[in-house]
Amino acid sequence: MLEKANQALERSVAERTVDLSEAVTRLQSEVSERHRAEQTLRAAQDELVQAAKLAVLGQMATGITHELSQPLGAIRTLSANAIEFMHRGDLATAEKNLGIVGQLAEQAGGIITPLKTFARKSPAVSVAVDVAQAVDSALFLFDQRLRKQNVAVDRKIEPNSWIAWCDQNRLQQVLVNLIGNAIDAMADEPVRRLSFSVERASSGQLALAVADSGFGFTEEALEHLFEPFFTTKQPGEGLGLGLTISRDILRDFGGDLLAGPAPGGGARFVVLLPPLPATSISASDKASP
Repeated sequence: MLEKANQALERSVAERTVDLSEAVTRLQSEVSERHRAEQTLRAAQDELVQAAKLAVLGQMATGITHELSQPLGAIRTLSANAIEFMHRGDLATAEKNLGIVGQLAEQAGGIITPLKTFARKSPAVSVAVDVAQAVDSALFLFDQRLRKQNVAVDRKIEPNSWIAWCDQNRLQQVLVNLIGNAIDAMADEPVRRLSFSVERASSGQLALAVADSGFGFTEEALEHLFEPFFTTKQPGEGLGLGLTISRDILRDFGGDLLAGPAPGGGARFVVLLPPLPATSISASDKASP
């Protein structure tokens, strides 16, 4: 009887081992499939982010062309004049003209470099980011529209006063989306004001507030604001993906995006950003003389 019991136990253990092996194999297969699905989703999200950036650049093409046409036209005129002065033997005037050409070339480069940085397709990598610089870079891309629509910009952020731990290019993409939406929302308003401020949230994160004096949100709009394809713009003026993508971008590196009414009317978005990790702060302190 004991031998039969042992044999039955061995068979039961063998059957259970087979069942467990099959379960482990299925689990490994499910984990691999989930990993592949996450990679596919991340790749699709990266492509969507890149498409949104290129769409923004397309909308700003007219302003960019205008900004570049002025220094390029001056370069063409001054370089032709320099050749003529050299033929006349007036090297001093030719040298002066060529010096101005160099300055104008730097000016054109100053316009192109931020655009190249913004348009670059790159994986998200968190580094120490000066929030004031990120805001300025995003505002630079809208310089022409802001001036044309007489938008008063109030940036209450000093350089190097607030440092976040995030991907600078992705943060700039979020800010570009928020600024573009704010300009659109203020188009028919008599007073156009765009303000930026930063404070420390109770969670320890940096809270970057972007507020405008536009038409604001209805209660219904606030409930659906971050849903894909929901938009308050007129048909054909927006896909309703910008805020959804922006929130996903921020959550990817530990941040978030909140929305609500601005004091005095308009809309207010709060971009929550991770602060510098303690290890980075310690390393920078050690590096300081």
